[in-house]
Amino acid sequence: MILAQAESGQYLPDGDPAALKTTLANIATSARTSLQSVRQVLSATQEGLAASTPDLDSLVEGLRTSGHEVVSTQTGAPQPLPPELDLIAFRTLQEMVTNAMKHGRRDRPITVERRWPDGDWEATLRISVSNAAAAAKAADWTAGQGLTGMRQRVESAGGRLDVDRHEVAGEPRFTATAWIPVWRPLP
Repeated sequence: MILAQAESGQYLPDGDPAALKTTLANIATSARTSLQSVRQVLSATQEGLAASTPDLDSLVEGLRTSGHEVVSTQTGAPQPLPPELDLIAFRTLQEMVTNAMKHGRRDRPITVERRWPDGDWEATLRISVSNAAAAAKAADWTAGQGLTGMRQRVESAGGRLDVDRHEVAGEPRFTATAWIPVWRPLP
C-alpha cells in the first residue's frame, strides 16, 4: 500500500503542495502502521502470542484518505476472528487494495465488499475488491508475487482466492475475491 501511495503521488496536480503534504502524511501513517504490525508479529512469534492487527474498516478508510474513491459495502454482522484469521483477512484485503491502487484507473472507484457469515455454523468471510484497470496495465495484471502470496495466505487457512478479468462496457475490470473460513460458536 505504501508503494502504491508513493507511486500515486507522481500523478498529483503540479502546484498543489497541500495534496502532496496529505499524500506524504498518508505514506508516513501507513509506514508506521506496517512497522507496528511487523513488530507485533515478531513479538507474537517470539512470545507465542497472537498479534493484534488494525481492523478492516481502518484499512478501507486509509484507502479513502489516500485520495481514492471507494465504494464499500458490508453485509452480515462483523465478528471477532481468531488472531491468525484476523491477520490473514487484513493482509489479504491490504494486498487487494494495493493491487487496485497500483493497476487501477484513478478516475474510477475501487469497490470493496465484505460479506460476513449469517448463522451459527462454520462459514466464510468473503472479501472482494474490484476496479477498472488502466489500459496500459490491463495485460500485466498477473505479473509479480502479490497474487501468489495472497493465494498461499488464504489457502493456508483453508480458504480460496479467485481473480477474474472481465469486460464491463468495453472496459477491462479486475475482481479479486477471497473466502476465509470463519467459525462462529453455537450459542
